[in-house]
Amino acid sequence: MFLALGAMLWACAPLNAATVYFSDNFESGLSQWIGYPGSAVTVPQAGYGEVLTFNTPTFGGDTYSIASVAGGSYLSFDYKGFGGFIGTAGRSGDWLAGQSGYPGIEQALIYDDTWRHYEVYVPYGGRIMAEIYCAHSAGSYQQSAFFDNIVVADQPGFVVADPPADPPADPPAVPEGGVGLLGILALLGLCGVNHRRQN
Repeated sequence: MFLALGAMLWACAPLNAATVYFSDNFESGLSQWIGYPGSAVTVPQAGYGEVLTFNTPTFGGDTYSIASVAGGSYLSFDYKGFGGFIGTAGRSGDWLAGQSGYPGIEQALIYDDTWRHYEVYVPYGGRIMAEIYCAHSAGSYQQSAFFDNIVVADQPGFVVADPPADPPADPPAVPEGGVGLLGILALLGLCGVNHRRQN
């Protein structure tokens, strides 16, 4: 039974699993970052948990990841707000995403109050750097740019989302004597069995 289950799970596994060089959803604060004290902070955002933002602008980068990431990888992240930039501090610093028209930007960010997901190619390795650079129309820098779910992987399309807002439900009870192979497959969702009640 376990041999058959193992073979089935192996067959469903991706052939080329992504290598994740860096991942942070900021639920543990700024433990993976260094920078100018008091500039980078985390704040709660509805539906996103804790996110990265900035209290003051600092030219050249407000915060840097402790870990370095590889060139030739892909940086994905969620962003909303005004004035945010993100890139890698490799050669002399490469801003990869930020204000439209800024020199060297690969991905223009939409500066408004809507969360969007972005992904950009990382040509040169180094530490991830993020900052707030320009003021929005109200003229205030403080906490006007927000980043979350920052991931760098060797393949595009790889994301690590925030945990769900509600805790997961308890797993279904297992009857005495076990559930057998069909029951295990149903629990794993491989048989198309859906026990969720429709409203």
